[in-house]
Order: sequence, then structure tokens, then C-alpha cells
Amino acid sequence: MEIEKTAKKDEESDIDYIEKTIGAFGWWQAKVCILASLTRFLAMWNMLNIMFLTYDNSFTCIRFNGTQPVTVTPTTCYENCIKYDFEFEEGLFLKGFVEEFGLICDRAWMASFAQTILMFGLLFGVSLFGWISDRFGRSKAIFYSAFLVVVFMLGSCFAPDYWTFCGLRFLTGIATGGQMIVAVVLVLEVVGAKYREVTGACISLPDGIAEATLVVFAHFAPTWRVYLLSICTVSALLMILQIFLPESPRWLMSRGQGEKARTIMMKAVVW
Repeated sequence: MEIEKTAKKDEESDIDYIEKTIGAFGWWQAKVCILASLTRFLAMWNMLNIMFLTYDNSFTCIRFNGTQPVTVTPTTCYENCIKYDFEFEEGLFLKGFVEEFGLICDRAWMASFAQTILMFGLLFGVSLFGWISDRFGRSKAIFYSAFLVVVFMLGSCFAPDYWTFCGLRFLTGIATGGQMIVAVVLVLEVVGAKYREVTGACISLPDGIAEATLVVFAHFAPTWRVYLLSICTVSALLMILQIFLPESPRWLMSRGQGEKARTIMMKAVVW
């Protein structure tokens, strides 16, 4: 019992030492919070791009096997319609995701499954990158998850078939899990206890901005592939900025890397 009390006291003294050295909140913490908040753009773009990827598009069967109805009603699945022989009305894109892979009628469920598979990946990725951040560091987990997001998203832009796209989307979801959760931990570790509640809430503010910017990507993209490629390009730029994210001094202290922690804290003091 005495040993536990001593260990807890030592841990609290380390935390107090870090906060007293670099302050509860200053320019250095503000820089970390801004850079960390950029990770939310990558996460939200991947989670919400399905809104424009699988938009409703009117289609009409143009060839029938046997008797053709007198009046062909748009967006109606006829049993004797020749499979995949449909004419799509021009929508948001010149050629959409649903149109290219024929995700209508008995395949309509596959459009929403593309989002389901990403969310399964996200669920797995949150746990995986949580462990990676504890084992190898917060900043490394954030950067490498961003790198994998860009790689897998780029691959999905050129997916030759639906199931390849879903496989890459699952991997993108795993990588997105790192962008979703680790940055929050980093921010809460670099600010003082007094400001953790506020900064924890503020780091989620870019979520709405990210959702709004999807409209811009979709408006100027001629096809769904260009739509995802444009998001991937901007994500790559944000990934580069994450190189400048410093490691958490608290994590370094917990791993016995006091010298590295002091070096980072000295830079924070200069700010």
C-alpha cells in the first residue's frame, strides 16, 4: 500500500513538473491543438464522403427479356429487365459510384455496405492505433495513420471493382481510427488540467467544417473517382503538416525518456 502511494506521488510530481515548466496553456499548446485538429478533417472526410458517393440517381430499364411494359417507369426494378442494362439520369457526377458498379435493385444494399465496412474498420482502428500510440508514441501514431489514410484512399480511387473498393475502404477505416482518437489524447496531455475540458471540446469543432467542404469537392468533381482523388490530395497536404506535431512530454516521461521530454519542454518554453 505504501509503495502504491509513493508511485502515485511520483507520477503526480512529474505531471506538476511538466505543467509548471511549460504552463497550462500557451502559444506552444495552441500550435499543437491546431495541428492536431487537422486530423479531424481526414477522419470526417472519410466517414462522411459516402453522402455524395452514393447519392440517389434515377435509372430506367432499357432492355427486357420477353414482354416489355407499355410504359416504363423510372427507378423501377422489373423482374424481366435484362440485368445491368439500365440507363441512368445524369446526376451529381457524369458517372457515379452507383452507376459504375450497378448498385441498384437486388444490389442496392451494396451501396450502404460500403459505408458499413468502413465503420467496421474504424472500430478496429481506434483500438489498434490506441495501442500503437501507447507503445510507440502519440505523434508517430497520428502521422502513420494519416499516411495510411492517404495510401488506401488513393487506392480506392482506382479500384477496378466493387469488392476491391470495399477492401480498401475497410483498410481506410482502420487508418481513420488513428486520426479519430489519438489526436484527442495528445491535446489533453499537453494542456493543463484547467483547460482540458475546453480544448477537448474545441478539437471537435473542425468536424462541421470538414462536412461542409465535402460539398465543394463534390461540386467540382466530374466523376466519383475524381471526387475521392481531390479529397485524397488535400489529405496528403494535411498529412505533411502532421510531421511537425511534437511528442507528448507526458508520454515520454511515462516511458522513462526524460531527456527527450525535457528537450521538447525547452522548445515549448521558448514559444
